[in-house]
Amino acid sequence: MEKIFTLVVIGVLLTACSPGKQETAVADTTLVSTQDTIVNDQSVVSEEVVEETAAPLTAQTFESLPSELREFMSAVQDMDKLADWLNTAAGCYLIEEGPGIYPIVTELKTSDDFVANSEFMLFMNTPRPTGQYFVNQQVVICNVTEEGIYFSEVSTDYHILRSAYESQLAASGETLSDELRTKLDALDAALTWHGIVNLPNKTGDPNTFEVYLASVNNKPCIAVIDTRGCGI
Repeated sequence: MEKIFTLVVIGVLLTACSPGKQETAVADTTLVSTQDTIVNDQSVVSEEVVEETAAPLTAQTFESLPSELREFMSAVQDMDKLADWLNTAAGCYLIEEGPGIYPIVTELKTSDDFVANSEFMLFMNTPRPTGQYFVNQQVVICNVTEEGIYFSEVSTDYHILRSAYESQLAASGETLSDELRTKLDALDAALTWHGIVNLPNKTGDPNTFEVYLASVNNKPCIAVIDTRGCGI
């Protein structure tokens, strides 16, 4: 009888000790989970700080633009002056979105051809902005959200014209002639400024396209009007 009583007491003591171990295990798991949450929260905060520190764009006034850009913006609203920005010998080209991935490239021969293009015509009729010019701020057309005109100097290895023309000819399996390649390469090499126009039209919707200026025989001219927009 005494032995049975002793065994019962030992069993009760062992049972009383078991929950303590389980509680310890639960507490350890909770601690690990809390630590993971702290680490994850810190990574989120770190990402938010990086986004907030992006440098804002700095707008300029018309008067602070380089003289060549001021002259271009003035010529855009004066047909007589605009005619002087068309160099028929070097060429001026309109690049539009074509079927599929292929663009359509058209050579503009007279100042009336500018008016025939709806995007450029809207640009001509839009009042000149006063303080919405952005110069050399490394933006691309897909990221432009603010209204204004964005100008950046063109690097010497830019090949917008030859690339567009080759892409157009690829649709029909053709290739550039040596004569045309030489002409396009010469105008590509003469490019000086790339402009992104993002101004509202009469209904308030954005009119967004690109324009490229060049310097041929030390005289500025319009080389390219590219209306394909983002993603092309």
